[in-house]
Amino acid sequence: MKNEEKSKGITLITLVITIVIMLILAGIAIAAVVNGEGLFSKTREATEIYGNAVQNENDKIQSLMNEIEGYLNDNQNREKVVVNSPKITEGMIPVKYDEAKENWVKADVNNTDNDWYNYNPDKKQWANIVTVKESGIKTRDYYLNTADVGEIIEMDDVLTFFVWIPRYAYSITDGYKEIMDGTTEKTTAKIDIKFLVNDTNKDINGKEYPTDYDATKLKAGDATPMIVHPAFKFGTEDLTGIWVAKFEASGVNDLTKTDINVAENWTNYVGNRSATSNTPVAVTADTVLTIKPSVPSWRDITIGEAQVQSMNLTTSTNYGWAPNIVDGHLIKNAEWGAVAYLCYSEYGSIPMANNCGTISTYRYNLITGAGPKTSTYEEKYDYDIETFIIEHSYSTENGKSASTTGNIYGIYDMNGGAGECVSSYLNNGNYSLKIGATEYFNGSAGTIVDSSLKTEYEKYWDKYEVGEEEKNNAIQISDIENLSQNELMDKNKYELQYNTARKRITLETLNNMIVNKGDAMYETISEVSFYGSYNSGTEEEPIASWAWFKEVPSFPYTNGIKYCQSWNGDIKLIGNCANVFITRGGMYENDDNVAGVITSSIISSGRSTGLGFRPVLAI
Repeated sequence: MKNEEKSKGITLITLVITIVIMLILAGIAIAAVVNGEGLFSKTREATEIYGNAVQNENDKIQSLMNEIEGYLNDNQNREKVVVNSPKITEGMIPVKYDEAKENWVKADVNNTDNDWYNYNPDKKQWANIVTVKESGIKTRDYYLNTADVGEIIEMDDVLTFFVWIPRYAYSITDGYKEIMDGTTEKTTAKIDIKFLVNDTNKDINGKEYPTDYDATKLKAGDATPMIVHPAFKFGTEDLTGIWVAKFEASGVNDLTKTDINVAENWTNYVGNRSATSNTPVAVTADTVLTIKPSVPSWRDITIGEAQVQSMNLTTSTNYGWAPNIVDGHLIKNAEWGAVAYLCYSEYGSIPMANNCGTISTYRYNLITGAGPKTSTYEEKYDYDIETFIIEHSYSTENGKSASTTGNIYGIYDMNGGAGECVSSYLNNGNYSLKIGATEYFNGSAGTIVDSSLKTEYEKYWDKYEVGEEEKNNAIQISDIENLSQNELMDKNKYELQYNTARKRITLETLNNMIVNKGDAMYETISEVSFYGSYNSGTEEEPIASWAWFKEVPSFPYTNGIKYCQSWNGDIKLIGNCANVFITRGGMYENDDNVAGVITSSIISSGRSTGLGFRPVLAI
């Protein structure tokens, strides 16, 4: 009898082991098997009862089988989320946030037990890394080689934060080219994401995805085919992912004076303006680019200089990586789109606005990582040192709502804050290309002759084509009149025929965007606002002004500016002629929310003040 019981016991154990293996292979979480209410617990209970009564054993085994069937039914369509491991190099320190310590700590680079990152929809813990000073409170060598996992990385020692965006394919399943207006309910468009393996176009199941689709065969509301996101093609190289700056860039002239709780240190942050002066703090030869929370954003920078500063990350020794290993550059439009699309998938969250610093006459003290003042967008606020850190900074509940994950692990300042320049341009040959980004474009300032991108910089810029009229610098006004780009930018030409031409060439630009995928522009709207001029005075005493219009204005124009809205009320503005560079994110204004993670505006000549920027790293 004892041998018989022993034999039955072994059979039961074997059965359980077999079942557990099957569950693991099916993708069931280990916690569901071993926790206090899990299957092991129920099995132990069944085994104990077995010694007392065979019937009870059978009942418990049946209960166990019912439990297993329930787990399988609940999880039969569950796909394990596997992403490319973050690609790191010398100088990069993996970090996670320790809520108990209220600090970032060193994470396990091997991601044992998902210690460093976990992209599952219920976690949304995107991988973060920092770079640190060579010598601060602690040395870079100590953090890299001596510090244990779980040890605090002192914020005063941190120079930059970056967040890993793994290679993926995407499909817009709801909201493709959706038109929204002020009366349309703001909905969340859905994007399906398939993370890809290494630098291939295949997912974990071996399914391969194309790199493009024919948009001419789609209409508004259709689902787009699943394609590899173009942000992971860098020149001729396929990337396993990209590192995106966690916050808008900031810059300091003295690394020993970074604490903004000290009043005089505000003048150490370049690009910032004060409440009493509209003059930005100047850049010096000693300026160091930083990417940190709760500091003034680096604004008042041309797009060319933003690219210079971002590319200098490649060669600078400030950050601890070997030269020419990291390829730093200004974020491209497609790369911005890669982050934005993740926000609209199950792996991210649509961020609320950073609406700090928009009340005062001067747009000063735009603080990185700030959240909204309340749970709505209705209130703006100036920086207040007494309340900001405890109410609005990136680690507070308000602050986390402004992240692309809804928690501390996402990317900030993509909605609100400073409007950001991105490395993208209209290929219309306008001289603004040359004077806005001298280092990267051919041609002479003041002429529209060969203002084209230099070949060696092609991988750093996204190019958008315009219509033939604009590119040929001969825009038709009537059967007998053509205007040059510069002539059409004369705001005193506000009559019907001029605005008709402005709208026409703007729509031609929009139509040409059909070839660009993944950038949250053409795919997210079917109409735009165009830049036109109008007479806001009288016929006897005209006052010429620029404004944005959905339709061609007629005199007298009294209906106000008209913005074309897309998903969640974000807007689309396409300038023309001298407005050649694209900005993203936007500023949260007093009357209209022109901010948003998919807001896009072609409104810059590259020389505009008040714009911020963020770098991206390719390894």
